[in-house]
Amino acid sequence: MTQTIDLKVNRHLIDSKFETYYLTTQEVDIKSVPLNDPVDELTLEDKQLYSYLHFSAFSRDFNYLFTDPFDDDPICYYIDSIFKIWRIEIDQLKDQITSPVCLFEVTDGGQAKSNDSLTTLLFPSKDIALILFSQCSTEGLGEGILKLLVVSTEDRQSQPATWKVVNSFNLSDETSFGSCWHNDQKTAKKFPCPAKLITANYRSENDYDILEVVILTVNKNNDEKFECVLNLLQLNKLKSEESKESSVWSIQRLHQLTGQSYPSYIEIDHEDKNTHLTIVSEKHFKTSFDSREDEPVNPETKDSNVESDQDKGNMYVFYQNDSEITVDFKLPLDIEANQIKVNFGIDEMEIYIRGERVFKEKLWQEIDRGECTWTLDKSSKDYTKDNVSNLQITLIKKQDDQIWCQLIKGEEQGFQLMTSERSAAFQDLSILASGLSGFDRLKSVSSYIPSLTGNEQCDEVSEDLVLFRYNCHTKNLTHQAFLAGHQWLFSRKFDADHLPCFALRHDIDALIWEPKAKSKFHVEHIATFSALGYVQASKESKKFLNCSPDFDYAFIADSNNHIYIYKQPALCEGVVNRKAGVRPKIAKQKVINLGCEFVKVLGAIAFKGYLVVLSSKKIFSIKVNF
Repeated sequence: MTQTIDLKVNRHLIDSKFETYYLTTQEVDIKSVPLNDPVDELTLEDKQLYSYLHFSAFSRDFNYLFTDPFDDDPICYYIDSIFKIWRIEIDQLKDQITSPVCLFEVTDGGQAKSNDSLTTLLFPSKDIALILFSQCSTEGLGEGILKLLVVSTEDRQSQPATWKVVNSFNLSDETSFGSCWHNDQKTAKKFPCPAKLITANYRSENDYDILEVVILTVNKNNDEKFECVLNLLQLNKLKSEESKESSVWSIQRLHQLTGQSYPSYIEIDHEDKNTHLTIVSEKHFKTSFDSREDEPVNPETKDSNVESDQDKGNMYVFYQNDSEITVDFKLPLDIEANQIKVNFGIDEMEIYIRGERVFKEKLWQEIDRGECTWTLDKSSKDYTKDNVSNLQITLIKKQDDQIWCQLIKGEEQGFQLMTSERSAAFQDLSILASGLSGFDRLKSVSSYIPSLTGNEQCDEVSEDLVLFRYNCHTKNLTHQAFLAGHQWLFSRKFDADHLPCFALRHDIDALIWEPKAKSKFHVEHIATFSALGYVQASKESKKFLNCSPDFDYAFIADSNNHIYIYKQPALCEGVVNRKAGVRPKIAKQKVINLGCEFVKVLGAIAFKGYLVVLSSKKIFSIKVNF
């Protein structure tokens, strides 16, 4: 059963007295160093007819700076046009950025051109790096070379660190996958170019070291429509006491999930030795191929939560706006309005038909019971042709502008949809009064949504963001949270021990949320940037938006080479409030113009006290101490 979770705002983290960000004239220390060679920047050629999904994944806000979640120091990495990996570090004692240090050369690049290739970098452990080299071909869309390198980095905090390739996988060649390219019924989707690393996880289990890697690609489906594919690779290596290079990594599993939208957030976690994917997207992702699948996977119908007994079908369908919720129940046509009684409580509802109670449940939130109404519609041709009528109940929300995640608490017995889908969905409901004696069961055709917990429901119902947690073993959703009405702002992984945080706009503020998988999965509100949601909305040319690991400041980098920095409120020195006798807290902002010679921003990373900004030929460090 899919558990719907609610994102509860911590009111102690909301500053109701926040006024504004005051522009400071205080000078900031800006240092820069030139790059030996330009940054490896992918250019999506118009002649290749790339889709909007390609643009979202590989162009729109792609950050060419990479960080190490196992290192708290202000260190980042970039890859240049001749496929060398460089390390950039800020010397905090001298307050200056050091010259780039070359750590590794991706020799597999061959004669590739920089604007035809994309190289991404991840650090799944303290001594392992993953490098994905993607070289696009001009012969056709999706053609090219795709290689995954497993690299031993030794201890990256030691100087100098030596990087060495342990294994190389040619992902554009299906023979590299061995038996994982097929199962008994299906063949995996080809890995097209370009592609990028999304996340990776390292763990030890029994006699093996295990690497799980998510690679995002954009493929065409059977209908010649583009879709995002999350390729979850599991690499195993036999443990060796002699050295880490004495045994090799091999691909043990390929699990592909497909969706019709670009995911804003993806992360791997584990519970009871099962791999889970936490995803935020407008559309749900469903398994399309699994090399460990014992029987064929049908992404349109596969769901272990679907009830085969018609008695356990969906009982109702509901849709909502800011102030009310409309619920539809299907009834036999011969039931009259005077045989129905609906009682409303503060947070509950019960329905009686011919004196027998057929429905009683606690509602998700409180209602204004004096304003709630119900009607029985027997006139519509859509209903009478099936010998049914529609009991329509209107619930008035006690609190306006509140989106209900479910209709009832506990296990949902129906599903939510958009108003335009009401007519089609009504046909699939079970008869509310079918359990009463004397009523014949009416067969409903399950051609719309198989069940509440089916992977398709939010796919078809809404284009609003949904957070969902997917069990890669059972291929079911375990948790979901509806993010309707909240604009997605950004996400970032701050350290290796926690899932990445993400920011959503709530009213005018930007709230930072952290999914937590240990013990009981939930999403916790951990920080707030007052008015940042409102401020960023006015920056039409913004390219990067993020915050520092200590949540001391947030920044916006736009395509016009402006950097906007917003500091959390801090005590103002030398100023005392006469009435209260205390020093007030002032929130400051700083606007920095990097100049026209900067060309354009290709990456930006916020550290504690420092902001690093990357262009094609130069890298800047900005000390945030105002």
